[in-house]
Amino acid sequence: MNKVLSEKDYQQYILQRLSQDNGYRIRPADQFDRLLAMDKELLFTFLQNTQPDTWAALRKIYKERLEENSQIFDFALSDEEMAAITAMDAQQRVAGVPDDMMPYIL
Repeated sequence: MNKVLSEKDYQQYILQRLSQDNGYRIRPADQFDRLLAMDKELLFTFLQNTQPDTWAALRKIYKERLEENSQIFDFALSDEEMAAITAMDAQQRVAGVPDDMMPYIL
């Protein structure tokens, strides 16, 4: 017989699997800008790591504002995270439904 998970347990399970298997970063909700519907810190870090030439051009144009926003960075993307991003760009599958979750979905 299948164990029935509560909604909260199911959410925690999903977050755990995303974090362990797919390099997903679990971040505090207050880092999410509801007005812009994004996590600005992750966006700017992604842009710096994946488009350094474009970032340099933006820095020249918007120097003051970028300096303010760049002070929030305290991490860099790992090689594994960059590989996952590259795989997404190549339209390769990087995540799926784990085998142990199939009984709960079907």
